[in-house]
Amino acid sequence: MSTAYPSSFEFRGILGALVSSPSWGSYAQSLLADGYLKPRSGTDAGDHPPITPIRSASEDMLGNDAWRLYQYVCQHFLGTVSPDCKFVRNCSVVPFSMYSRATTTVSTQQLALNINSNLFHDTPFYDHPRTTIEFSVGGEFLHIVGQHVTIKGYTCIMPWLAVKENNLPQFTKGEKVKISKVDLYEVLIPNTQGETVPPDYLSESELISLMEKNGIGTDASIAVHINNICERNYVQVQAGRKLVPTALGISLIRGYQCIDPDLCLPDIRSFIEQQITLVAKGQADHCLVVQHVIQQFKRKFSYFVKQVINLISLLLQ
Repeated sequence: MSTAYPSSFEFRGILGALVSSPSWGSYAQSLLADGYLKPRSGTDAGDHPPITPIRSASEDMLGNDAWRLYQYVCQHFLGTVSPDCKFVRNCSVVPFSMYSRATTTVSTQQLALNINSNLFHDTPFYDHPRTTIEFSVGGEFLHIVGQHVTIKGYTCIMPWLAVKENNLPQFTKGEKVKISKVDLYEVLIPNTQGETVPPDYLSESELISLMEKNGIGTDASIAVHINNICERNYVQVQAGRKLVPTALGISLIRGYQCIDPDLCLPDIRSFIEQQITLVAKGQADHCLVVQHVIQQFKRKFSYFVKQVINLISLLLQ
């Protein structure tokens, strides 16, 4: 799915169209007045630009379900052109020693973060060292994190992404703090044998996320790929939309792993998708890409045919 806007995208025009909205018209107007931010990155999957509103609408015009979808599209678009959410995080590390006095020696610094997931930042960035509070009681370490929002930014229009505030007391370096209370909690560990638990089966949504992450398929083709493996009885969809491999699917993948492990990995398909995208952008020659891919598959097919007896033996088991 594409998350990158074209360079010619008319942000101002869409913001202007949303000014008349009774729900977020004032917010759109403030972005036009104060200056909106163009998204700084994103991924062009070669399918279509990000989905955006084209005009203002009301719930009466669209109906309940369509309105909720339209509402999300509008709020997401406004979020992508909004300022960062900025907050300060305080992190406290507490080492204990049973022989020390019940006071703390505090050293304080702050960690400033800017986040706007809608501007396609993968992670927040850190400007300052973490706050550290140190004192000793028993040789154990505790960890506490507090954070305070300084600028709400895009979370004003997307409140479900708001940063939860947890304000810690203000400390100064060298301050002595008395320990007022110590609680002891019992933690029950479900797996008493110390054995690892196998990962759960992938759901359809998790598989789609992995396909997008590895560059396999587009919005239009991903659903087709998943439907194909279901129709061919490689997997079955069970409760919770979990994709559970069948005996046929397991035998098939083991056979591929035995003959040519590359065929089980997303790398080949991802490479082809990348080359197709480059062709679409005019950055790669169509004939050379097709020739290279055909030669690659010819070599793999020839080798696979010579080793196919290994696959047949697995399928007959």
